[in-house]
Amino acid sequence: MFEQAVPVRGAESPPPGFPIDRRAPLAVGIAILATLMLTVQVSLLWAVFSAEPEPQAEPDAPAAVLAE
Repeated sequence: MFEQAVPVRGAESPPPGFPIDRRAPLAVGIAILATLMLTVQVSLLWAVFSAEPEPQAEPDAPAAVLAE
């Protein structure tokens, strides 16, 4: 049978002494930051455009008469 000199543990756990360091790429951090910024922007736009409009004040009668 075939015997391995170093047991294979998989990509998540390389053998001891293997010259590879696991590091998160810069793109992951940028993607997380962009997602956070997009979420904040969408929530602000949702709050602005879903708000009820303020009622318009009716013009005062004496001011309307003076304007004529």
